[in-house]
Amino acid sequence: MKLTGYGISDTGRVKQVNQDSLFYGISPNGDAGIFAVADGVGGLQFGEVASAKATENIEKWWQEFLVSGIGSDSEKTVDSLSALIFKINGEIYSFNETNQTKSATTLSLIIIYGDSYYIAHVGDSRVYAFVDEEKKIYQLTTDHSTDIVKERDGRKYIQSALTDGLGHRKSIKCDLSFGPLNDSVSAFLVCSDGIYKKQSDEVIAQIISAGAEEKQICENLIEGAKQAGESDNITAAFFRPDYHK
Repeated sequence: MKLTGYGISDTGRVKQVNQDSLFYGISPNGDAGIFAVADGVGGLQFGEVASAKATENIEKWWQEFLVSGIGSDSEKTVDSLSALIFKINGEIYSFNETNQTKSATTLSLIIIYGDSYYIAHVGDSRVYAFVDEEKKIYQLTTDHSTDIVKERDGRKYIQSALTDGLGHRKSIKCDLSFGPLNDSVSAFLVCSDGIYKKQSDEVIAQIISAGAEEKQICENLIEGAKQAGESDNITAAFFRPDYHK
């Protein structure tokens, strides 16, 4: 198996600061890869600091992971990944205490190693699988969010609110999962909510189905979100496993 992939983070049409952060890496021989998106919580201060701390830690961990040799042991990989997530949470939480501020970030990542996948997830960024034969995407993560009713100018509306994020408190809920790769899955997408808030699953699948290179697909997803009226930061990482190499 060999991986090919790409990722882009875009500030968007309105905001001046990009609170999203992205890290992706593929091993030299292409048989392992990591794709991670962190979305700093916009309603809090220093969201960009929180998301950057997440991806900086992930990049360092990934380099160590590749040379450690633990990737062939699923239990050790999950334990190491769990320790990483709680380390990131602790760093952001300590930053908040030291600076008397509040910051937090979502984090969604997927690791492909050999014929297995590993997912770590906190918040409402997402990991999707794309099945080319069906021209459909399937969400592999569950949003840590809830709908709340708000009122503006006498009109009520529903807004999604995070229920968990890294750095928000000492204890967090982190979803960890792993399993064998399914060769019916032809691609994966990791993204911040800027991708999917204004674009339906069907639209996202159509963009992916166009068959362009990974970079072009990321650019098309981001441009599609902008044209649909998205005002948030927008980040997408897209990759394909070639099961025959």
